[in-house]
Amino acid sequence: MSDQKIQTAFQAFHEFHPTTSGDLIDGSQPECWIAPSSVEEASKAVKTAYALSMPIVIVGSGTALSLGAPVSQPFIVLETRNLNQIVEYVPEDLTITVGAGMSLAGLQAVLSENGQYLPVNPAPSDEVSIGGALATGMVGPWRGNVPSIRDLIIGATTIQGDGTLVKSGGRVVKNVTGYDLHRLHVGALGTLGIVAETTFKVVPLPAVSEVVITAVSSEEEAISIGTELRRTGLAIRALTLLSEEVSLLLGVDESPHLLIDFAGSKSAVEYSKKQLETMSSSSPRLLDASFYRQLRRIFAGENRMILRIGVLITAVSPVMKWMHAHGMAAYSNISAGHIMAELPRSDEISESTVLDLLRELRDLSESHAGYLILERAPESIRQAFVPLIDTNSALTAELARSLDPRRLLNTGRFGGS
Repeated sequence: MSDQKIQTAFQAFHEFHPTTSGDLIDGSQPECWIAPSSVEEASKAVKTAYALSMPIVIVGSGTALSLGAPVSQPFIVLETRNLNQIVEYVPEDLTITVGAGMSLAGLQAVLSENGQYLPVNPAPSDEVSIGGALATGMVGPWRGNVPSIRDLIIGATTIQGDGTLVKSGGRVVKNVTGYDLHRLHVGALGTLGIVAETTFKVVPLPAVSEVVITAVSSEEEAISIGTELRRTGLAIRALTLLSEEVSLLLGVDESPHLLIDFAGSKSAVEYSKKQLETMSSSSPRLLDASFYRQLRRIFAGENRMILRIGVLITAVSPVMKWMHAHGMAAYSNISAGHIMAELPRSDEISESTVLDLLRELRDLSESHAGYLILERAPESIRQAFVPLIDTNSALTAELARSLDPRRLLNTGRFGGS
C-alpha cells in the first residue's frame, strides 16, 4: 500500500501529520500520526485502519512504549491524549468517568478537591495516562493492601479492532451488570482493544498518611516484620523491601531497609507505628510522602534495563538474594510478591550475558509460580527475549479473534500476537 494512499485515508483526522525520521517507535517510522478529539472520531479512525488492514500503535503519554516486544510494521500511530475529559463525576456516589488520555495525576488532583482519591499505586511520573496505567497493568507498593486498578473499574467504553464501540459495566456501582469485559483490557497492552473511557469507584482520602523507613539486617527480617504488621496493624497501605543497592541510590544507609506506608485514622496510624517500634531492631524514621515518587524514578534514564517480577510472597527473599548476587538493584512489595529490578547497564555487560541472566531469572521466577516482564530494554534484547504470554493458548487466540479479528492493535506487543 502506498504512503500516499494511507495519508489520504487518514488526513481528515484530528492532528494528522506525516511522520519523519524523528518519530520512530521501536526503531520504525510510522506511516502517519493522528490524535482523535473524541471517542467517536477514534472509533472512525480504527474503522478506517481496519478497512485498509493497517496495524495501529496506540500511544497515551508515551511513558511505557518500551514495554513488551517491538511492534510490527508498517503501522499508524493513534494517540489518546485528547480523550482527556472528565465525562461524569458524582462525588456522593464515589464514582468518576474519565477519558483514557487524562493523566493519573490530573485525576487524583480533581478527586482530592472533594477529599477522595483512586487508591492505586503512585505513578512513576505525572505524565502517566489512565489508558496507559490500565494497558500496562500498573503495579506498585500498595498492591496487596489496597485493590488493584483492575478491581476499581466498574465500567468502560472500548474500541474493538474493527472500530466497534463497546460499553460494558456501568457508572453506578449498584447498577453494574453483565460480563466484566472491561477488565480484560488491564495488562493487555492495548492488544484487545482501545480503552476510550473508564468509570472507577473511588474512596475517601485517609485522615492521616505517613511514610516510615527502618533498617533491617536481612530480607528475612523485613518479611517477618511485614507479616506481623499486616497481622496486627490497622493502617498498613504498603510494605516495601529495599535492597542494599536501592537504599544506596536513595541516599540512605547501605543496608536493606523496610519502607512502610501508614494510612488511616490518626489512632490507627499511631497504633501501627508503635507496633513497628517494638518489632524493629533499629529506630524507624519519618520520611516525606514524596519518597515513593523518588523510588519509582531511580530506574529512569537511558540505557537501563528494568524488570517487573511477580512471585509468591514466600519467594521474595530468595529471589532478592539471587539478584543481589548478580549485581542487580531491586525493591519489592512484600505484601504481593511484586519486584522491580534493574539489570546491569547495557554498556557494562554483553547482550548474550543479559539474555542468559533474563532466562535464568525467568526460570527462577516461574519455579515460584511467578513471571518476569521486561519493562524497558534495548530493542534487540526485547526482540530476542521470550513472549510475555503464551500467544498460542486457546483462550488468548479466541479473545483476539473476537475483539481484534485482524490483529491490528499493537500487533506483536506480546511477542507473537
